[in-house]
Amino acid sequence: MTDLKIEKWKKAITFFIISSIIVSILIFLQLIVFSDTKGIAGKETALLNSKYEDKLCEIILRFESSQIILYKADNLWWGKSFINNEYVTFPLNQQKIASFIKSLSSIRKVYHISDNVLLYKDYKLDENGFFVEARDDSKAILLDLCFGIQNYNGAKISFRTGKSTSIYETESDLSIFLYTDTHRWSDMLLLPKETAFFEETEVLQCSIDNLPIFTESRAELESFLYKLKTYRGSLVLAPNKSNLFDNSHIILIETPKKVIRLFISKNETNDNYTVQAEINGKSQNYALEISQWTFNNLFTITTKM
Repeated sequence: MTDLKIEKWKKAITFFIISSIIVSILIFLQLIVFSDTKGIAGKETALLNSKYEDKLCEIILRFESSQIILYKADNLWWGKSFINNEYVTFPLNQQKIASFIKSLSSIRKVYHISDNVLLYKDYKLDENGFFVEARDDSKAILLDLCFGIQNYNGAKISFRTGKSTSIYETESDLSIFLYTDTHRWSDMLLLPKETAFFEETEVLQCSIDNLPIFTESRAELESFLYKLKTYRGSLVLAPNKSNLFDNSHIILIETPKKVIRLFISKNETNDNYTVQAEINGKSQNYALEISQWTFNNLFTITTKM
C-alpha cells in the first residue's frame, strides 16, 4: 500500500471517529434535555382539580389558527367550530369528552423541567403550542394549559400553565386529545345516539323517497334500521340552509316519540354525499359527508337502485 493510500485511510478513520464522537454527544445531550425525569422525582398531582370535574361547562382547544369549542348543554357535550365561514354546532362523542376530562383530573406524575421562559420555543410552548382552556358556567377559568413537544421516546409531553412560567413534563396519554379536528371529536353517526336514538322494534314505519321499505318482512326492516344506526360520516359540514327537499333522497323513520328524516344529496364538488338530519321537524345545525360507497351500499340493500 502506497503512502498516499495510507494517508487517505488515516483521514477516513479519523473522520469516522470524530463523527461517531459528535453523534454520541448529540444523543447524550438529547437524552439529557428530553429525559423523563431529569433526575428529579415527579410530583403526584392532577392537572384539573377533581372537585371541578362536574363544574366544567366549556373547553376551548386551540392550535395555531384552528380552534374548537367543547361545551355542555342539557347534560350533553356539544362542539362548535368555524366551518365554511360560519360556526357549526354538532354533537360530541360523549365517551371521548368524558375520557378527556377524566384524564385531566386523574392523579399523574408531573416533572419540573425548568423556570427559564427562554426555553419555551425549544419546547414549543410559545405561540406554536397547543392551548387548552376550561371554564365553568360563569366563565371562570378552571384550567389554562399549553402543551408542547413530546420527549425522545414519546412517553412524556411538555406543558406549562397560565399561572406559572415553569416548564413541566407529564405522561403523554393526553396527546390523543390534543387536536382541533371536528371529525375526531364529533359523534359521526348519521343517527346520533343522544338525539336520534330509537329501538328498531318500536319503529312504526320507514320509507325512502315516500316508498315504504320491507313492508312484508319485519326482520329485514329491523336489520336495515340496525345497519343505518351504525353508519358514520367522514367529515362535519356546515348545514344546508336552503330547502332540504330539493334534489335529496329522504329516509323517513317514524317512532311513537320521534319522526326522523335524513336528507341525502350529491355534493357539487366531489363524488361524495351530504347527509343532514331532521328530528321532530327541527333541522340539525350540522351535516355529515359520506362516501359514494356508503351511499350505494345504503340504497342497494333497500331499494335495489
